[in-house]
Amino acid sequence: MKIYINKISILSLLLFSILLFSQKRTEDFSISFPDQKLEKSYYKTIKLIDIRTDTTSLGIVQKGAFNAKAKVVPGVSLANQFQNLLNHINGSNVEDGTIVMYLKQLYFAEVTGAFSEHGYCYFQAFLFAKNDDGTYSYLDKIDSVIDHSSMDVTKATMKKGSEMVSNFISKNISKKATATDHYTLEDVKNFDAIEKQKLSLYSSDQLKEGLYKDYNSFKNQEPEKQIANAKFYGKSPKIIKVYETIDTKEKEIKKK
Repeated sequence: MKIYINKISILSLLLFSILLFSQKRTEDFSISFPDQKLEKSYYKTIKLIDIRTDTTSLGIVQKGAFNAKAKVVPGVSLANQFQNLLNHINGSNVEDGTIVMYLKQLYFAEVTGAFSEHGYCYFQAFLFAKNDDGTYSYLDKIDSVIDHSSMDVTKATMKKGSEMVSNFISKNISKKATATDHYTLEDVKNFDAIEKQKLSLYSSDQLKEGLYKDYNSFKNQEPEKQIANAKFYGKSPKIIKVYETIDTKEKEIKKK
């Protein structure tokens, strides 16, 4: 009986240790620095406005032979990493300007298939330059996804994601904003809402019915085809055939 109880205690301790270890499993994210410095830069300071839904991590990757899940957590805050990057790439010819990054998304994810793994990095952000009067002008934006496939994608995807962030900042600090819009800091903090109001998709009282070929046509409310009829099936109706009118006759629109 004593041996049996001891075995249960050891097993419970082992399971508790595994659970505790799995909860603390993380992967660090560090932005890589380019080798060359810029000949000219207009900005010495970069500030971060982080509006991501989850600011505690940068997604989840898989580690080890058993693909254990690990949260991507930067050891150094993103704000400090952005500033360190700026300090590194600025050469001797740098002005005392300030840029602001409005970060909507920076997220890593992995999917395991039968013979390979896919690693993804999603990066969506806006850059603004501070003007002499204290307002901010639009500088640039990025909305990109990296899809990398190999037997072990974690390191490669992290590296490619790091380079994407680094390149976005590097290519913009050697140019001045040309936009005529002058935003307050409060405007910049709510820039997503301001941008949405410019789109017909969000500002229209009623959306236009029709078939849209891509997101751009949808956000601008410019359907490619008008629907004349649609056929459904099932208790929870699902569209199976859609028709348009050509020369007064209904013609099925191919699903592609």
